[in-house]
Amino acid sequence: MTRRSSTRDSMHNRDSTISDSMTTQLPHASTSALPTFSTVEPVIRESSPMPPGYSFVPKGDPYLTRHCRQRTQQSHQVVYVVVNNAKKQVGIRVPESIYTEVLQSESATRQSRQQKVKKSDEDLEKRFREAIYERFPRIPAEEIPLIARYATAKGEGRVGRTGRIEIAEKAYRAVQAHIRHTKTDYEDLLKRGVGREKARSSESRKIIDLLRKWGPAPTKTRTPTKSTKNKRVQTASLTKRASARTAPKTAKQGARARHVKAPVAPPDIPQQEEGATTRSTRSRAKRTDPPSERPVNADRSAPN
Repeated sequence: MTRRSSTRDSMHNRDSTISDSMTTQLPHASTSALPTFSTVEPVIRESSPMPPGYSFVPKGDPYLTRHCRQRTQQSHQVVYVVVNNAKKQVGIRVPESIYTEVLQSESATRQSRQQKVKKSDEDLEKRFREAIYERFPRIPAEEIPLIARYATAKGEGRVGRTGRIEIAEKAYRAVQAHIRHTKTDYEDLLKRGVGREKARSSESRKIIDLLRKWGPAPTKTRTPTKSTKNKRVQTASLTKRASARTAPKTAKQGARARHVKAPVAPPDIPQQEEGATTRSTRSRAKRTDPPSERPVNADRSAPN
């Protein structure tokens, strides 16, 4: 019993020591009113004191933020999410040694990363220009680069940078916005104090008309020419004449033609084999053949 009670007491003391040490490490993390992004990333305010050995990484550079967070988590250390009084994130706090290493890595790879980013941006702008031309083949050539450059520029709210819709729909929305802001009185109406929705509805007809003008050409149905009409008339008349020749002229003649019986074919006479003759055929041939003249004996006819 004594051993069991001592074991329980030691375990209780160890748990209390761990909890006390965590409390001492995070004296400024008791912010129950703040949102919690992750269980391993406590949220703190800007006014809270900096933990010893930590540095602040401001929000805005994806490379620094991503690599500082990854290396801190890989080293099993705490990442602090820093928010302002409006409870919006403004950066993170990570160990100072990790922040220094990431800064050096960022400086060494800056040029190669900039080249990759530039190439990626150029490819995106090229694909966007092609999508605009495919959707609006009759758009003026000088309008395409203006629309593509603005829509794919890095910034908040640019339709070319969103990944939730297809590029064809992005191109349509970009052209629509370009027409609204540069080809109509939308901006002037806003400056005069007209509401956004009312200004859009008042200029919607102009936008639709210009979208149709820049879009694909309407398909036209082929109208038959004069020569084609004459050929059709001639063909129809020839067909009518041919049917008139073959068809009965009157209903009476047609009924009479239907009641005429076809001639009955004589029964087939069986053919006899070659060289075979009957008695009747021989007798008939004997009666019909002329009498043959017998030759006179020259000795009898001659006089003595």
